[in-house]
Amino acid sequence: MSDWEDLEELWSKNPRLRTWLTTQEAAFPGWVAETGQEWDFTTRSLQSLALWIRGRFASAEQVRAQREDPAVAVPAWYLGEVKNRHAGTIWQCRPNLDPEVSSDPFVITPITEAQLVRLEQCGELSDEEDHRPSWHPIDELIEVARRDREHHL
Repeated sequence: MSDWEDLEELWSKNPRLRTWLTTQEAAFPGWVAETGQEWDFTTRSLQSLALWIRGRFASAEQVRAQREDPAVAVPAWYLGEVKNRHAGTIWQCRPNLDPEVSSDPFVITPITEAQLVRLEQCGELSDEEDHRPSWHPIDELIEVARRDREHHL
């Protein structure tokens, strides 16, 4: 296994991520009951998710402040799962908390063989060399809650 493959494995299968995913998945049925809506993991449901976020939170700051609360974390998990199921992304997060950068879980396109070869040729391993598209569900929910502009999931 190459260094990049080791790094990919570390970011995709670490205890922090596993715990977060397991916690949100376990809390999902309670959140569904609280919302009183049906959540079917379709892209159509994202409009309902945006409306629920705007109705539940008064501001983006409120969402940001409650990012670890199930009222934010579970919808973020749901949004990431919709992306994974329809866009082929995978969950990742920093294995260790870093106060200097976002440590929230995110979804990213899986690394391809061609990207792996190119990254291996770069020599040094760093996050800056990884230019794959990624989406940060909690940040997306924060943007949805902003009242000064229209943001769609």
